Amino acid sequence: MRACLLFLIVSLAASAVRADDVQEAVVKSYELEKAQSYDAAVMTLTAVRKPTYLVNLRLGWLHYLRGDYTTSKSFYQAAMRAAPKAIEPRLGYMLPLMAEARWLEVETIAKTVLSIDSRHYTAALRLSTALRMQGKFRPAREVNAGMLELYPTDLSFLIEQLLVSAALQQNDVATLCAAVLSIDPENVTAKAYASPSTARRN
Repeated sequence: MRACLLFLIVSLAASAVRADDVQEAVVKSYELEKAQSYDAAVMTLTAVRKPTYLVNLRLGWLHYLRGDYTTSKSFYQAAMRAAPKAIEPRLGYMLPLMAEARWLEVETIAKTVLSIDSRHYTAALRLSTALRMQGKFRPAREVNAGMLELYPTDLSFLIEQLLVSAALQQNDVATLCAAVLSIDPENVTAKAYASPSTARRN
């Protein structure tokens, strides 16, 4: 009986030490990230013997910041396996895909997130961008219109809608330019499309 109790105490103590090690590594990684020491932050977390969901999520982000998109994706995938219903690793996974201009995959992941949360802001914005970059202007326009009903003065969706409307040669380009410039008078995109030369080209 005493032997079993001793084993339990030792096991719990070891688990506590491991948890403390993970917490310390995660906290240190945030400090190093703030200093833009991404390699050192990665090394700190890689030293953790048994990566947790959070460690995998952090390594996905840090490798993305380092520009190592293949490794970034592998850690985000590990985080997705650890938490199959979680949205945040899917959002993270889209970042290296966007950096690689893999827009069809971004579209697929964004739609997966939106199937979980139909009005998720970030997923909808990335879906709109992915559709536009593939030349799927009308579906992108529908996404933007739906989100602008919820966020009528959101600059990101207004600009996305402006770009899509310009590509489709819609008659609301001037209205969208005015809406953007009323919020951000120096917005380069809106000023470009508001100019007569740009209007003639489109």
